[in-house]
Amino acid sequence: YADLSGQVLWWADLNGAFLHHANLQEANLMYAQLVDANFGGSNLYLVNLYGADLSLANLSFANLSGANMTNTSIRGAHLLNTDLTNADLSGMTEWDEAFWLAATYTDQTVFPTGMDPDSFGMIEIPAPSAIVLVVLSFFAAHQRRRTQAYSI
Repeated sequence: YADLSGQVLWWADLNGAFLHHANLQEANLMYAQLVDANFGGSNLYLVNLYGADLSLANLSFANLSGANMTNTSIRGAHLLNTDLTNADLSGMTEWDEAFWLAATYTDQTVFPTGMDPDSFGMIEIPAPSAIVLVVLSFFAAHQRRRTQAYSI
């Protein structure tokens, strides 16, 4: 397990790196060389991968929600069951040669021109309805009041 959260790794050469289950939340990997790197199960929430080379990388079961993957190369990469909610994949190259099965996305995920996520077996996660959010906030406020009452 490696914790590289928030690290600036511009132009880093991490080809073949084993970063399985690593924490790279909010890391900056702009233009990094990540060919054949293993990020399986890693936390890449809000990571900046602008212009990175992710060819042959394993991103299976990784959290890439909110990630900037603009202009990345992803030839032959594996994104099985990867969380791509709200990620920016615009300008991505060789996306048609990657494995996307069961990767999840929302209506806020930005795809490269011409990419149809359904044709790759990806799963859209619908946004919660407003009523669900209201009910959840009510229960959270009620629970908070109950906890405060016991602490007095």
